[in-house]
Amino acid sequence: MYEFTHAGFWVRWSSLDRPARRLLIASIVATIVGLVPLVRWLAEVSYRAGYLAGSGGVPAPGATPTLAPWTIGWLVAFWAVAGVVWWRFSQRQDEMFNRVQNWTLAMSGAMTSALLVIWSLFAMTGAIGPVAALPALGLYLGLVLIFWFVAYRRWAA
Repeated sequence: MYEFTHAGFWVRWSSLDRPARRLLIASIVATIVGLVPLVRWLAEVSYRAGYLAGSGGVPAPGATPTLAPWTIGWLVAFWAVAGVVWWRFSQRQDEMFNRVQNWTLAMSGAMTSALLVIWSLFAMTGAIGPVAALPALGLYLGLVLIFWFVAYRRWAA
């Protein structure tokens, strides 16, 4: 069974049985492999942001970085595999792990939805631009991390 360690940051490896270890490793590997094509794009975006900040508002020379059309398909495919493997991993865990996980995912989804609805309402008025997919995904993943630690302190600590 899953045992929280390092204030919710990791799992006690010795508490997992062999199938749970394999499922956890497979989920982590699929998540990382899914992110590999985004590394170059993120590096270029980070460079441009740093250049803009360091040059006093002068944009970096060259074309704006774009994602290759297959990149999103790659990301979705590998994250779908990671999700299915993680789901199988969660089925093998106890009620405490599932309580923390389910509350985390529900709160993250609800907060992301609420913020995106508000953003979309402002976008319909023309006050701001439309919602982009990658920042919305980043928002959701950031909220998952925040709510995971809140849930850990609430129930598992």
